[in-house]
Amino acid sequence: VSVANLNTLYGRTNVKRIDTTQSTLSGTAADYVTLKDDVDSGTADKINLKSNPTITFSDAVNTNTHGDAITTLAQKTSGNFTFSSTFNVNNAYTINTTTNSAQNYTISGALSISADLTIPNGYSGVFKASSTTTQTGGTVDIAGAEFNAVGAVTTSGGTIKVNAGKFNYDSTLTISGGKVQYVSGTWDDSTSDVAVSSGTLDIDADLSIDGKIKLSGTGTLDVASGKTLTCDDNLEYGAGTITNNGTIAMSASKTLDINAAITMTTGTIELKNNSILDIAANASINKLTFSGTNATLTLNDKTLTQTGDAIEFGASKTISISSGTITNTNAIKLDTSTLKLTGNLTLSNNGGLDINGDCTINLQSNNLVYQDSGNLDIDGNTLTLEGTGRFQNAGNLRFNNANSKLTISNAS
Repeated sequence: VSVANLNTLYGRTNVKRIDTTQSTLSGTAADYVTLKDDVDSGTADKINLKSNPTITFSDAVNTNTHGDAITTLAQKTSGNFTFSSTFNVNNAYTINTTTNSAQNYTISGALSISADLTIPNGYSGVFKASSTTTQTGGTVDIAGAEFNAVGAVTTSGGTIKVNAGKFNYDSTLTISGGKVQYVSGTWDDSTSDVAVSSGTLDIDADLSIDGKIKLSGTGTLDVASGKTLTCDDNLEYGAGTITNNGTIAMSASKTLDINAAITMTTGTIELKNNSILDIAANASINKLTFSGTNATLTLNDKTLTQTGDAIEFGASKTISISSGTITNTNAIKLDTSTLKLTGNLTLSNNGGLDINGDCTINLQSNNLVYQDSGNLDIDGNTLTLEGTGRFQNAGNLRFNNANSKLTISNAS
């Protein structure tokens, strides 16, 4: 029996109560607006939905006109909801948790959001958008259960806030305005890309993102102080702003691509095992660290400037560096590590080259030009120069300890 038929039957003067045990119920949004004041699930003189049917809206829905009907039905039956056409959040709407908080909402058509949508704490179902999701305004507050966007998500205004709930998107997340903010909860991107061309990807808690992050136009990537964004795929910077007050960590074998000039005055860039920093334009960063045993700096004949702490290659590291220039106002520290040059490298205006353990510089057939005017102290360690390239030092090379040792193999 359709919703329209139930409304017609209940409207007859000799019908005071209807009990239905059907497992599904279908009707237009307008039909459900009519039904909402007469529906129940018990024994009242109402239209009693005794078997908690799946509720299907057969046409387009908007929360301004139909929101009250959806909430009333959600409170009167524990069945799930299916929306066969578009769902437009054009008036503030909160998913029901008064009763039946585990209901699922499945939208087959496009989801359009221009007003606040709250998925509250205490909601344990899934709000699922099977097609595209487009946001132009309002705040989507994901505080409970799950917001599952199967199709592409585009936000050009407003905020998507992951706030203790689960945000699961299966296709590209495009930020062309507004903000997507991670505060807490679960971020599940199914290795889908995040493309930020305007607006902000705002990371306020530790988070790993599986898909690529692509920054272009006037887009902003903002990492809060003391927090870490771990990139489990490549991070591609083409334009925009990276405001890194915490740490951006590149997972094993992933690449941070710098394709346009950029300055990052705060925060840390961390390269894990076999990860790559690829600079196709001059870049200035605050701090660069290496946490894996191998990493690659691809300089492409550009200049990498570090303005913060010393560059520490760390113990037992092998760092491959291509042609270019590294400029650093503090020291470059080698701690039982190996520098492997795959191109000519210039260390310019540095605060010193500190040898803090037995280290190797593999010159292959390339040149390392160390332009600092200060001394290079081996400090009781062994520095090995190997390969057929050349090491050129503008300052003094000092053996200031009886155990200091310089070993040269083919290099000059």
